[in-house]
Amino acid sequence: MMKSPPRIYYGNALVKDITNDVVFGPQVRRIAEYYERVKATPALQVSNPDLGGEVTSVSYLRPTGRSDLARIREGWEVIYASYHGYVGRSPDYIDNWTMVYGAHSRLLSDLYGPRIGENSRRLYEESASQGRFFTHAIVHPQYDRSQPPAKWDDPFRAIGVVEKTSEGLRVKGAAQVCTAPNAEVVIYTPEIKSDTDLRHALAFAIPTSTEGVNFFPRRSFYPRGESPKRDYPISAAFEESDALLYLDNVLIPWDNVLAYAGASSTTPPVDYRSMIGLDVWFNYHFAIQNAARLKFLQGLAMVAAEAIGVNTKINIEQGIGTIIRDGRIVEGGILGAEDEGVNTGYLFMPDPGLTRAVSYYCTEALPRAYQTIRQICGGLLLPIPADPSALANPEIGYKLTHSLETKILGASDRVRLSYLLWDVLDSETAMRYQHYDMFARGDLFQTTASLYRNLDPKTKDALLFPIREVLEGMKE
Repeated sequence: MMKSPPRIYYGNALVKDITNDVVFGPQVRRIAEYYERVKATPALQVSNPDLGGEVTSVSYLRPTGRSDLARIREGWEVIYASYHGYVGRSPDYIDNWTMVYGAHSRLLSDLYGPRIGENSRRLYEESASQGRFFTHAIVHPQYDRSQPPAKWDDPFRAIGVVEKTSEGLRVKGAAQVCTAPNAEVVIYTPEIKSDTDLRHALAFAIPTSTEGVNFFPRRSFYPRGESPKRDYPISAAFEESDALLYLDNVLIPWDNVLAYAGASSTTPPVDYRSMIGLDVWFNYHFAIQNAARLKFLQGLAMVAAEAIGVNTKINIEQGIGTIIRDGRIVEGGILGAEDEGVNTGYLFMPDPGLTRAVSYYCTEALPRAYQTIRQICGGLLLPIPADPSALANPEIGYKLTHSLETKILGASDRVRLSYLLWDVLDSETAMRYQHYDMFARGDLFQTTASLYRNLDPKTKDALLFPIREVLEGMKE
């Protein structure tokens, strides 16, 4: 799948073989399984009109109407049902981004010149034909969030253009957080509307094996015991590595540049990400993925409550009912965003306001679900005994079995449930996913406030009109 590996430093050591590495091997195999699933599952395939009918992943479909949006959603629902709503950096995520870039090649040509417009079109077509695995980096380092990188003591703490050459752009700096450093290609596309310095107003896509590209991942949460799938079923299946991306004077060939106004320009950089609606698409994806997670948590809450006989208590019923309610709200919001979708002239996209709203709602619904399950469990959450094989120990097995079994669950089933609950709620992987669920869209206060701040004038006028009408009528 990968011609040459990325430079990943795990601690002090360069990972030489990611395919067989104890940390990255399971992640590489999961991605390989994804591509095999796409090949074997008609619901994940589409005859792509933009590529002359070539069969591609449904994630590459450029929608021209509501039925196309539904087709994409249905494919993603199949994928995330198999993941139980985990794996944020499954290939389908950025595959969809390349479609968005390709669909807006004319707009990007108008903004940055025909060469960059052609780059975006070629990125899409080659990606769809070759099925390359992408990751992305979009966030500057957290040196000083009170001001843009251009005003830092060293502006190249964040990725910026060091030199513009005939071959391309020479860049240097870091970005966080880059999930799945084992990918083949990394797209760098920061939010540039808050930084008017042209050094940082760029976007590009390059192979992760490019000279000078370095990844520094966090400590792995992949379990290393003799039975990782038994002891940590979620961690073993869905651990994703997160890394710091550092570019050390990397040459970005002009053919790989996706946005750049040019160092000689005096025009402030435009917010091209909003112009192509990229955030709408990743929020649409988030919502579909999170809907699958909420379904998984609904089932887990029911199993836990029934296992220990608390399912008829009104507070437990209310808690589980809230998870079900939240799940249905998210599902309804997704369908509503499709029904209210808009044709931009480049593609048909889900309604931006509703898509953002339902995605942001998930950042509150998921933590609420976790807390409800935690309240249900009590001691059921603790993974006792330390080794499930102790149940078969002739000396202590009876003591454990007699103490751990419930009215409806045998001891071994109860132990498996406890181990699953721990891995979903309190393991390192659980904490990582819960943190990601809350902050992947950005700061919750900012994102929610943006629903008001960025309300389009037409919608705002429609909301204000009846209030003004009532107030005017009160003058009589």
